[in-house]
Amino acid sequence: MHPLPREFITTMVNLYGSRGQRWCDTLPIHLQRLAEDWNLDLGEPFPLSYNYVCAATHRATGQAVVLKTSPDNPDFHSEVAMLRHYNGRSAVTLLAVHESPTALLMPAATPGTRLVDSGLSDDTQTHIAATVMRACITPARPNAPFPAHLMQGAVLTDLPARHPAAVDLIGIAHHAATIRFLSQRHPNDSRFALHGDLHHENILRHGTDWLIIDPKGVIGEPAAECAAFLRNPGRLLDSGIDVVALTIKRIGIFASVLQIPASKIAHWNYALMVLSAWWCYEEAQTIPSRVCGYIDAFAQVAAHCAQQETHK
Repeated sequence: MHPLPREFITTMVNLYGSRGQRWCDTLPIHLQRLAEDWNLDLGEPFPLSYNYVCAATHRATGQAVVLKTSPDNPDFHSEVAMLRHYNGRSAVTLLAVHESPTALLMPAATPGTRLVDSGLSDDTQTHIAATVMRACITPARPNAPFPAHLMQGAVLTDLPARHPAAVDLIGIAHHAATIRFLSQRHPNDSRFALHGDLHHENILRHGTDWLIIDPKGVIGEPAAECAAFLRNPGRLLDSGIDVVALTIKRIGIFASVLQIPASKIAHWNYALMVLSAWWCYEEAQTIPSRVCGYIDAFAQVAAHCAQQETHK
């Protein structure tokens, strides 16, 4: 095993404190145990962020697989539950799960090219994402262990009293519009199991198909699944492109493929951008100017889509 990048160790410590440091220190032992239990030859790690992920080969069959492990945390269990919910439906499958140390084993996608690196046009990438969503969005099972978008958004209600500085950065009008939109949602519409972070880097080419990876697991309306894609990739949105025009075009593709009103997709995108801005503030006590710019742009998109729907 190669030494862990310092940045990865720092992330683990920031997330888990001393437990994260101990996990990093004992990771070679964990990996050795997992390799023995699953009969693997471990390969090089992929770029590391919040989990240790590496290529591996099954010794008996020669199958190329991916091993993913992290300190025990709710996100790990949600990912496992969501992959089981998908059951291979436009998503990677689970070959094995280890509860202690927490780890999962998946077949490797081949060639595994991320959608963001595909070289395809933005229209084509959006259509691929929409097609994948159409295949994988299904009603959640009773007692599914995922948070709900409406519950996540409820934190915004008393934000003016608890964190007025965050509301000032988000914008009072944007905050009020989001609260109003969320309060009008009907719980019966929000009973679908969603990936929760389905953007260009979480869709991989596998043969002639595309598979999704790294689900967060959330309960919500199908229209909300488009939001993570619409605010990515950052390098495109920050390139000086007309974000409003780009987003309107993308939403048109999603609306056509998913058979969901464009205004519903646009308003969920706007609301979840505001929620994402709050999460930025919660983590760093500030909100990047680019995020505030997205909020402004997505508000314009929502207004445009609502106006177009009114004139139909």
